[in-house]
Amino acid sequence: MRSILAAGLLISVMVFSSAGGWLSPASVGPEGAAESALENTDQIDDERSLPTFSDPIDIALKHMLRETSDNVQLQVIIQFEDGLAGKEKHVFLRQHGLQPIHSTRVVPAVFAIGPALAIEELANLEEVKWVEWNSPMEFYMNQTVDTIGARDVWDREILSKDRTTTVEHKIIRGDGVTIVVLDSGIDATHPDLDYNPQSPTNPSKPDSGDKVIYNAKLDQGSGSTTPSFAWIPMQNTDTTSGHGTHVAGTVAGNGDASADDKLGVAPNAWLIGLSMGEAVFTIDEYSALEYVFELSAPGTATQDAWNIRVVTNSWGPGFPFDSADSNDLTVQIIDKLSWDNNVAVIFANGNDGGDGSDDRSNIFAKVPSAIGVAAANRNGVGMSDFSSRGDQSDITTWPDVSAPGVDIWSAAARSTMIGGGTGVGDFGTGNLDYYYLSISGTSMATPHVAGLVALMFQAAPSLRMSNVDEDLSEEGDPSLYDPTGIAPPATAARPIHEAELILKLTADRIVTGENIATSVNSSGVNGRTLDYTQGYGMVNAEKAVAAALALQQLRDTDGDGKIDNFEVDVWDVVNLTDDILFDHPVTRSGDQLKAEWQGEFAVFSSGSDFPPASAHRKEIWVPAGTTRMVADMNYQPLPTNILCPTGANLRLALDKDGDGVYEEDNVNGVELTFQGGLEVGAWWGYDVQGNAAGTCLTPNPSTTGPRSPYDVELNIWLEPGDYTLTRNQSRDWIVTGLDSSEVTFERSWYLHVDAESLVPEDSTGLQGMFDWMQENWWVPLIIALLLLVLFIGFNENTRNSFIEWRQERSREARESEVYEAEILPEVTPISPSQSPLTLVTPKSSGVATEPFSSTAATVELVEVVEADVIIAEEVIEAEVITGDEIEIESEDVVVKAEVEKAEGEAENEEDVVTEAEIIEVESVDEGTEVGDTTDDDEDEELDAFLADFDDDDFD
Repeated sequence: MRSILAAGLLISVMVFSSAGGWLSPASVGPEGAAESALENTDQIDDERSLPTFSDPIDIALKHMLRETSDNVQLQVIIQFEDGLAGKEKHVFLRQHGLQPIHSTRVVPAVFAIGPALAIEELANLEEVKWVEWNSPMEFYMNQTVDTIGARDVWDREILSKDRTTTVEHKIIRGDGVTIVVLDSGIDATHPDLDYNPQSPTNPSKPDSGDKVIYNAKLDQGSGSTTPSFAWIPMQNTDTTSGHGTHVAGTVAGNGDASADDKLGVAPNAWLIGLSMGEAVFTIDEYSALEYVFELSAPGTATQDAWNIRVVTNSWGPGFPFDSADSNDLTVQIIDKLSWDNNVAVIFANGNDGGDGSDDRSNIFAKVPSAIGVAAANRNGVGMSDFSSRGDQSDITTWPDVSAPGVDIWSAAARSTMIGGGTGVGDFGTGNLDYYYLSISGTSMATPHVAGLVALMFQAAPSLRMSNVDEDLSEEGDPSLYDPTGIAPPATAARPIHEAELILKLTADRIVTGENIATSVNSSGVNGRTLDYTQGYGMVNAEKAVAAALALQQLRDTDGDGKIDNFEVDVWDVVNLTDDILFDHPVTRSGDQLKAEWQGEFAVFSSGSDFPPASAHRKEIWVPAGTTRMVADMNYQPLPTNILCPTGANLRLALDKDGDGVYEEDNVNGVELTFQGGLEVGAWWGYDVQGNAAGTCLTPNPSTTGPRSPYDVELNIWLEPGDYTLTRNQSRDWIVTGLDSSEVTFERSWYLHVDAESLVPEDSTGLQGMFDWMQENWWVPLIIALLLLVLFIGFNENTRNSFIEWRQERSREARESEVYEAEILPEVTPISPSQSPLTLVTPKSSGVATEPFSSTAATVELVEVVEADVIIAEEVIEAEVITGDEIEIESEDVVVKAEVEKAEGEAENEEDVVTEAEIIEVESVDEGTEVGDTTDDDEDEELDAFLADFDDDDFD
């Protein structure tokens, strides 16, 4: 399944054994700094991504122990329980009959060798946590960039909020992102994979045109008892397989050897090549992933300079030795790469086919934090027959997404198992080419997705791990569980990367063609359909990049590269992608069209009789009405490079009607005229041909022939009039010249997420107000609370003002509000500064005590228990308990009182006033009013009123 062409006979057998795919025991086949979704990365230890079994021996090792005798030496990797230090582990292993070879760093373990019986006994000791076999790995082996929509991504310009183009990052081509190709190596002498070496000990930010910035080969440990596990830098690390070079060309080749015809998905991304060696085993691939972890660790010099965000892996242990256990050393390092370093890990799903009755998927492709890729046909219609199927009854074994994996054109490494040292060309079309070849496998599908994720990271540097479970949760639901029931809740967490979530939400399901699952499928994230053959379907680069771009714009609202809204997630943009993709005809005035392209002419031999090693045909649409044409090619005919001196003699041949026959042998610098203009538009082919001579003085060059860079500028002139070109026809042209003609062509953009066109049509008027209130619910809530406070405050003030007005203006009492009372004479008013007046009357005696005089007037059924103020003639608040009336007798004092807020309660069938507020008191003592009142007329009114007062009317 996961096979990177191992080397030698083993690889040869694999090449011809699996329906066009590359297989081997551990296959290789073709994610400003972002932040991890979790600040506490220890969560990985608590929420494991795959089921954990109690047996400490992995499935592959069990098989080997059953099939071998007790004394057969096996290589194993041992993890220990906490308690033993590094050296103690080595001593412990020697005591139990094993020889330690190497200790890992990121995930602590020891690589050792020993007899099968000793290994089996060791696994049963309480100090040992997990033992796995050092199993062999296998590698899984231009139209396709169009199939996934990558070329359309390159064509789209990014518009600002005011719908103008931006100066920086005007287009998405992978700029500023580094992809690690973990494979058989990279032939960095290939023109598409230029070698611009840097050292990890002194890294710097690469230039925009650089390609392979670091290329190293592992000093393997599996074939030696004293391995160094060191990484040795060299220009060509892919000397026996060619698998890794093909993968590298697919993920980020710059197309120099094909006049931009055979570009990688992320042609402007930087590459790191790490060769795991010739015959790859578990300890080798783990060591490589561990090295990627160290290079990409946040805060390191290499990560700060190189921005490593993606690692592509087209290899795996191969069916039937895939052990699905979270203790697996590689599973743990994959999780740590994703969670700790925010690196998107892409894996081939494998080349073992199947019919869904069992699980054939690569174990590493099934790790939730990784992205597993199945292989579809070259044109996106139907699935390949060799792509590994998951178990149709277990959704956790299904691939994540699909990409083209059949007859894939990409870079060819010379003198390797794949390249063979001669031009192999495209098996699918029969075309001959000395720098490219076509092969098939999930190895070829995987780098398509890796390149796409690099495009997404350029669009959204803030991509991170999500809280969404792998295929098992609806929108925004972070609930994590294991549907198989194997793993307990504590070990069943399956969160995925935001890049994977976007890929799944934007993929196009393959519904026609061969080898598709027609009856068995399931509902995954956001209710989207997936199945055991294709996962969620063919990746859609345009929509995926649109979603990533919108996500970044919502998080970084001012575009300064710093995150303003951390709470924004993928669910906020998933429904915006169609609106962000903006296609519209554009009309430009001008009678001239100009196109430019570049390449690097290369040959295998310096002899002039040997055919050119690279094909540089560029096809350009020439519209009807063209009157004149001039093509200028620039190159260096004499050597300028001291280390690799090259002399070249190049020409620009022309095929006028696209039939493959070159009517013009050399049009370089020649003006062609067409009287009256061309009658019919057609695709014209311009091909750089010729020869070059030279040699390279650098040590161990893998390119036997010279290389000569060139660039071409083509100009055509049009008859006055109006012209219309389709999107493909106008792809290479820009309009210049005089305003005698108008050219209309289709152009495409990414609208800014805040652009006016994204505002829903119904978000105006009342609906717009309601939508705004839903988004800003806290604003009306605060306003309502303020109004409530103001209302309460205003109401209290109104009440107090009203009371004061009544005190000043009203001297009349209503019939039901008047009490008769006699007040003891010479009562001294109590000022507000004194303690409240309290009249205490024991119910048994009915005698009032101080502060009244010692004459002790009798109070019938009256108890005044609380009073705040009595001044001159006013009692503000008092609680009064009485029967039917209040009456205080004295020799010569009569008081009129107005009582408010009276509550009545029945007690012994009598009406009782339990609470009253006395607002106003007036008293008369033989014509003299107590307090400040001296008006005789008021006294007479009071006497008259009391004479008419009827006690029976009060209740």
